[in-house]
Amino acid sequence: MLTLAIFVALVGMVMLGVPIFAAMGLTAAGTFILLGEAFVLPIMAQRMYMATTGFIAFFAMHSLDLTLSVGRASPILSWPMTWWYVTMPVAGFIMLAYSIRNIVVGVARLTGREIGASGKSVS
Repeated sequence: MLTLAIFVALVGMVMLGVPIFAAMGLTAAGTFILLGEAFVLPIMAQRMYMATTGFIAFFAMHSLDLTLSVGRASPILSWPMTWWYVTMPVAGFIMLAYSIRNIVVGVARLTGREIGASGKSVS
């Protein structure tokens, strides 16, 4: 019954025009609050960071593999296609570095330790 209520709330919000990511977040937060488990809410952000970090790592590795495996040249400019594709793994690894940083800072905040701009713990 709870699953049906969550599904109806989620679909209802989407049908009202709420973006899917917002509807999912509101449904999850509302469910935890209604169940009396609001202590889980600060951890939700870290779980989302970890899930997106996994996707970004997957993207970076596979785009690097694609970039290294392309052997042909562009038909118009005759440049190697590697130069056209190189932006994907570069952007992926930059996003991966920022995602890992966000996870470290978030875990530090959850444990009560702030990390300053220098990367050292500020307590």
